Amino acid sequence: MSVEAEVVGPQIHGRRGVQKAVGAIRHDILIAYWHIVHDDTVYRDLGPEWMRRRHSTEAQQKRLVAQLEKLGLKVTVEPEQPAA
Repeated sequence: MSVEAEVVGPQIHGRRGVQKAVGAIRHDILIAYWHIVHDDTVYRDLGPEWMRRRHSTEAQQKRLVAQLEKLGLKVTVEPEQPAA
C-alpha cells in the first residue's frame, strides 16, 4: 500500500466509510496508471514525505501566489511581524 493510501485512506474512511475510501484509493491508482501509460514513463515512487511536502505551508503559499499571478496580479509575500 502506498504512503498516500495510508494517509488518504483513513481520512476518507473516518468521514465517509470504507467503500468511499476504497473507491478513492482505486481512483488514485487509476490516475497514476493513466499518466504512466499516456506519458510513456516509468513509475517512480514519490517517497514517504510526499504528502507532507505537498500539504506544507510553503507549498500552499507557492500555489496561492501562482494563482494570483495567473490572474495578472503582482504578489510580494512578507512574513508577519511578531507582536511587541
